[in-house]
Amino acid sequence: MKPMMMSTLIGLLIILFIPQFSDAAGNDYHKGNRSIQKQLEAFAQAEQQDFEQRGLLLQNQDLTEYLTKVTEKLRTGAASFRPGLRVLVLKHTSEDAFVYPNGICYLSTGLLTCLDNEDQLAMAIAHEMVHYLQQHSLRAYYQSRPSLQISLSNPHERVSSEDQKKERPLPNMLISVELEADREGLRLLAAAGYRSTEALGLMKHLITISEKTAGGAIDHPEVRATLNRRIEALTSVLAEAKPSDGKPSVPVAEGTRFRHLLAPAFLANAHAAITNENWGLAKENIDHYLMVDSEDPKAYYLLGEIFWKKSRDPNNQKALDSFRRAIVLNAQYAPPYRAMGLMHLKAGRTGKARDYLETYLALIPGADERLYIQQYLNLCEK
Repeated sequence: MKPMMMSTLIGLLIILFIPQFSDAAGNDYHKGNRSIQKQLEAFAQAEQQDFEQRGLLLQNQDLTEYLTKVTEKLRTGAASFRPGLRVLVLKHTSEDAFVYPNGICYLSTGLLTCLDNEDQLAMAIAHEMVHYLQQHSLRAYYQSRPSLQISLSNPHERVSSEDQKKERPLPNMLISVELEADREGLRLLAAAGYRSTEALGLMKHLITISEKTAGGAIDHPEVRATLNRRIEALTSVLAEAKPSDGKPSVPVAEGTRFRHLLAPAFLANAHAAITNENWGLAKENIDHYLMVDSEDPKAYYLLGEIFWKKSRDPNNQKALDSFRRAIVLNAQYAPPYRAMGLMHLKAGRTGKARDYLETYLALIPGADERLYIQQYLNLCEK
């Protein structure tokens, strides 16, 4: 799976504010901005269509409604005429969040499953909301293309390549806007009644994850350094604000209730982790999910997949027991029949393999892999 588009730092599309000039000085500049904005939005739409076509979007109405509710709370504190932010979920194990210029924000299942409470979720969304409302994408676009660099004090003046090299405008700008998004995000968080101190909890989670994992979106020295700098800045802002007793002024979800609301993300992240052969993460996510819903056959099917694919042992009893449990919970759920059939076939138990595989095809007569399964059934007859 290719990396999350337009995102390397957590929470973030590379995006900055558009300075406002007088009509006399900036009319041409803003015409150019509108043109670039359209190009960026067209790019965003193409990327978003790719997400949909590859089946990366987590479709769950309850989760979508919950994320929308949190987003609307935060929106009440934002003074902007821009259309509201829309939050969607990507089935990806990276701890990632980013927003496109058209107001579509993506949170990964990997990020959602590492959160402790609604306050931390709200901070992740608030951070992206600031990026979007401030229209940061245009300046990042200019900063990333030296031939298009423009002096902010004079929109008609190009910035020299020597000055660009000396000042490292893009890296410095990205750090600056991350700090700005955190600072303004805290303001939105407080205005909505959430606990501002939980923003630090979110950042510290990400630091801990970056120290434990390799190859993820935040496993990079510069990214970790930026996270540490953000923690320092947040700590300073919170110290000046002198937050109250740490209790939210609005009801927030945490603990078991929060896990219940995010349960679909745990299940989806487990599936993604299995695809990546990250067995430890997959098992951890399934265990969390089963604490919320211990009667879901899909969870037991995925648990069986973890035991079976990790061991490659057709006699793995934990895998067989998990698949059987899924079938007991829902005899019409097809995937565990296929898995049981393949395990029995590899173990030489052709009679049982045939029964399970035939049941699988009976439950899904139009299965795309029908011919593939039929070949296995032919082996059972020999």
